[in-house]
Amino acid sequence: MVIRVRRLPGPFAGFQGVCCWPFILIRADCPDEEGLLIHERVHFREQRACLLLPWLLLYLLSRRFRLAAEARAFAAQIRAGHIDLSDAAACLTRYRLGITRTQARAALERRLGLPARPVPPPHA
Repeated sequence: MVIRVRRLPGPFAGFQGVCCWPFILIRADCPDEEGLLIHERVHFREQRACLLLPWLLLYLLSRRFRLAAEARAFAAQIRAGHIDLSDAAACLTRYRLGITRTQARAALERRLGLPARPVPPPHA
């Protein structure tokens, strides 16, 4: 169920939408609602398949899991033509993953099946 809100709660305030199965909350002023719904529906399906609590715990506690989940969701947006690779990589760096834009781009390229390019190691 999609619910449009004026603003998202607390830790999600900087984002356009959030999925907490069975709900998808989207800011009413979202500039690309269709693209965001593609992204959030990926999370919706994952949460439904894995059950909400285990998915949320993994998402919150594991950067690796969060990176994989967000890469899948952004890849779906890219494939649908709602965001380009560079913008998706920039967005991915906002998820407290400790990665650079170059590393985010590489993660998305892997998810999209694009040829690998050398990636510098993360900063310590």
